Amino acid sequence: MENNGEEALMELMKPEFSSTFVKTAAILYKMDKLGFLDVIDGMLSDKQTISAVMQFLTGDGMLKLLENKDVLLKLLNTVADERSVNALGNALDLFSVMQHKGLIDPIMGIMNDDQSFTALMSLLTNDLTMNIIANFDTITKSLGSIDMSMIPKYADLIKGIEKTFTEQTVTPIGGLTGIYGATENPDAKKGMGILFAIIRSIGKNCMSDFKTEEKK
Repeated sequence: MENNGEEALMELMKPEFSSTFVKTAAILYKMDKLGFLDVIDGMLSDKQTISAVMQFLTGDGMLKLLENKDVLLKLLNTVADERSVNALGNALDLFSVMQHKGLIDPIMGIMNDDQSFTALMSLLTNDLTMNIIANFDTITKSLGSIDMSMIPKYADLIKGIEKTFTEQTVTPIGGLTGIYGATENPDAKKGMGILFAIIRSIGKNCMSDFKTEEKK
């Protein structure tokens, strides 16, 4: 038995193994300097830790990892890429900001609520949304030509129409006499002035979009 041990020791002392021993010793020295050996020694001395590690190594989780090792290696290669690392860092920063601003909880609430999630998916995939996406450049170009400072005026126009249906009694007007009588009202005169001004502007600005025929 002792002879076998001496023979094994002599075998390991051959020159071809010396470089391996030197590298191994260097690695162990670095691990000791960094404190890894103390951590490993502590883990090996703690029965509870050893039990947990052995349970992990022999459990279903480890078997699943081994079964999907190719996928994991591909994922690790992707994560190891510098651009991927930067992208992940930016994504984590974004989620951190969203969490700080309180946006994550509402989003999670929508995702966990089947009714809200279905409504959101319907909004994103309906014909109107698809049409807007298909004509996005045209829509944004057209909206860019609108003077947004005039929006309060548009709102006043809509409110005026709304009040007609909610607060006023509409009286039918018949014939030219009825029209003439209605125009005697000061508000009606103002309204007709605005209406004809709009009609003139439409005719001026939309002439190129319609075929017109001058009356002879």
